[in-house]
Amino acid sequence: MKPTTAGASLSDEHPALIEVALAVIRQLARVPQSLAGSPWQHHHEYAKRAAHLSEHLGAAIALATSRRYASALAVARIALEQGCVDELLLLADRYRETIPADVAAYRQLEAEWQRGEADWAESVVELKYANSAARLVRKGHSVRSQDGIIVEHVSPYEPVLDEHKALLGPPRVQDELAGPFSDPEQLKKWARRSQVAYHQYLSWSGILDNLQLNELVTARQTLELDTHYRFLSTFVHATTAGYRALDPQRGFPGAQYLRDHLLGELALLYVSAIGVTELKSFIAYVDARGHLEMTTRAEVEQVVSTAGEVISYFWFPRLGSPVPYDFFTEANRRAYPNGQFERDMRAPRPDEIPAAEVSYYANPLGRLEQLHLAGAEVSTGYSHVPMWP
Repeated sequence: MKPTTAGASLSDEHPALIEVALAVIRQLARVPQSLAGSPWQHHHEYAKRAAHLSEHLGAAIALATSRRYASALAVARIALEQGCVDELLLLADRYRETIPADVAAYRQLEAEWQRGEADWAESVVELKYANSAARLVRKGHSVRSQDGIIVEHVSPYEPVLDEHKALLGPPRVQDELAGPFSDPEQLKKWARRSQVAYHQYLSWSGILDNLQLNELVTARQTLELDTHYRFLSTFVHATTAGYRALDPQRGFPGAQYLRDHLLGELALLYVSAIGVTELKSFIAYVDARGHLEMTTRAEVEQVVSTAGEVISYFWFPRLGSPVPYDFFTEANRRAYPNGQFERDMRAPRPDEIPAAEVSYYANPLGRLEQLHLAGAEVSTGYSHVPMWP
């Protein structure tokens, strides 16, 4: 969006963006009240998570409104992580399991699985051997009626969230922290199980791996999500890179004023993108269950559609697409293999590159800045104009 006047409010600077961001937040907050049909207890619990996410996203807007951009982007990372976990809760039906085994034991397991005779193998869809262990991929948990008919699928990640003991700490501290009437050895056992579950399912690398395992993202989209997580983490961890990004003397024209414009815009883009992704996940979840309805379905779809159009230039994973600047950057990248310009090489022009072949960006703030500016590369002769003249 084009800057207006110095000192303008977030709503003055980005009227369309803040309108869709607030609309997305309102729809997320209404999810618990929108469930109809025959919702079960876990459906209500999942819906409450959408409402909790709306609170994080609302806080990010409030912080950006008061120009506390580092805090707004730190909260956006919390929201991004929750949104990905919620997607696994709502839509995942595959999970990994590791069983220590030597080659002989693995061959026996493999034979039982192929025959389909063992109860343990009923839910196994993939079985491999690596690093002295059997590596399994299992289907999620099915709920059957008394007649044996599957009436519901429960995400395999729900028990992980329920059982993860976030306050327990690692095994090494249990002797020091065990309370009265507690058994430190039992606590150590629980702590070890909790650590394994966290790294496999709840760490960021585990979340990405499980999203890809369930075909909710592609390998390319995993890279894209990781780019945003890495960028937002610079504010969570108070790194020099994060504070440098907030410095009004970074060297771009307009200093403090353009800085406020860009950071406010970026916060609103993250709020909208994360919220839209959550709403789309919930729509897909309801659609997969004939006994569940969403009374606000039409409104949610309208908000998702409108927000998706407004923020499409952000090119968030699974939302939007590359814009002319991205094709300009890709063409120049190809003209400079290994960082050096190849005069005799015929590099494609920006308009010759398919959208699917455009490389993703590494710095969301840096890219957003360039979308507001004009640029040209003398060696290639390529140029781009601001998105907002």
